[in-house]
Amino acid sequence: IDELADAKGAALKIIILNFVSINNMDSSATHAVEEMMDDYRARNIKLFFTGLKGPVRDALSKAHLTEKIGEDHFFMSVQEAVDYYDAQSGNSGTPNFQEFILQSNP
Repeated sequence: IDELADAKGAALKIIILNFVSINNMDSSATHAVEEMMDDYRARNIKLFFTGLKGPVRDALSKAHLTEKIGEDHFFMSVQEAVDYYDAQSGNSGTPNFQEFILQSNP
């Protein structure tokens, strides 16, 4: 993730981590999440989490990361996280691609 974030530079404002395939987390994993969160927060990049299963939520809660991350950074789906970010950022949401929909080559 760091290489991709560095490549994006200052244009990167948000990273959405989809945890749908993660069934459990140990203390090493929660520590890694905390370090990642601290690093990206220092760089003014928001981390949003989606698709967390019960045991993963429990691990984050026991490590006191839910409060540190912020309950408003957890979502059921990636689309919900994107919509939330757009609303908070003042973006209109779905971009208008109307001019491209029927575009053809002469």
